[in-house]
Amino acid sequence: RDEEVSLLKAVCLGDRSGLSDEMKGNYSGAGGMHLLAVSGLHVGLIWWVLHHALFWLVRIGGSEAWRAGAVLLILWGYAYLTGFSSSVCRSVTMFSFVTLGRMINQKSHPVNAILVSAMFLLVVTPQRLFEVGFQLSYAAILGIATLYPVLGMVLHPVKFPWKWLWGAAGVSFSAQLSTAPLVIYYFNQIPLYAIVTSLWAIPLLSLMITLFVMSVPLVLCGIS
Repeated sequence: RDEEVSLLKAVCLGDRSGLSDEMKGNYSGAGGMHLLAVSGLHVGLIWWVLHHALFWLVRIGGSEAWRAGAVLLILWGYAYLTGFSSSVCRSVTMFSFVTLGRMINQKSHPVNAILVSAMFLLVVTPQRLFEVGFQLSYAAILGIATLYPVLGMVLHPVKFPWKWLWGAAGVSFSAQLSTAPLVIYYFNQIPLYAIVTSLWAIPLLSLMITLFVMSVPLVLCGIS
């Protein structure tokens, strides 16, 4: 049980202090270490869950602003839980702009909001442009925003769970494909294991993130 709790803390909060060296080695060998480091992928999954789970706020409030406000509050609350790490703050800032873009003009392409968030971060700290984490984060999210819709046109199952599995796998493949050139350049390796691992691990990760997001209000209310 302790090992399972440690794995959950690593996946959801980025706290890997409780993981054994053996487990870290297994994830590294399978090309899945990126799943244990909270990044734009995790924040993106949380944003996706919140965006769909809080649809009722739009109906009750009659405006997208209600859902956007709740999403922003929870995202920055999550950043607080993770200790405001640079990778999480960068990703939360990115998705904050995406959320605001949808609130202001829901017909605008997500790439516009992504590029605006990148410009904002670079104005604050221009040196970010040369950070590997910054480049990988934006390459991944741009890949998801541009490549994933293409995959959706190739194959679009309508029944659950195939729709969910294909969606999660498509998001993973898009992110891995768009970041592959940078991974090859900086780390001199082709991330084949990571791509294969992510195709089955990302659906499981999205399920864990969903359960985590849904359980937080219960924990805050003292229900365990």
